[in-house]
Amino acid sequence: MIGNWDADQLGQILDNLLGNAIKYSPEGGTIDLVLASDGEVARLSIRDEGIGVPAAVRARIFDQFFRAPNARSGGDHSHIEGLGLGLFNAQHLARRHGGMIEVESMEGLGSIFQLILPLNPNDSDISTEETEAPDDGTP
Repeated sequence: MIGNWDADQLGQILDNLLGNAIKYSPEGGTIDLVLASDGEVARLSIRDEGIGVPAAVRARIFDQFFRAPNARSGGDHSHIEGLGLGLFNAQHLARRHGGMIEVESMEGLGSIFQLILPLNPNDSDISTEETEAPDDGTP
């Protein structure tokens, strides 16, 4: 798979998604990662066995400063820290790359967060650094 992605920003997205899977899962719970491609997009699915996201608020979890009620209380867990910025930032960075993050979840049963990013199959040399034309004095 070849994609034109900024490694630091991709790392921030993954830190958030994996960090949430760990933070909201029970100790010893399973977290599955699956990477797939259909030739046009890469899909990284992260499935956890955590507290899940209530259906009533699922559409808002990518809103800035929003935290689901069970995330604020921790459900069966002690209070779970957070500001409601992680998923907002992760979605923003995914969109900057022409992609998105989707979620499927059942409260109490866990979640599947899917990072979807476009592929660039014709790019043989991917670089995140911008190059400037030499200044030879011509307009």
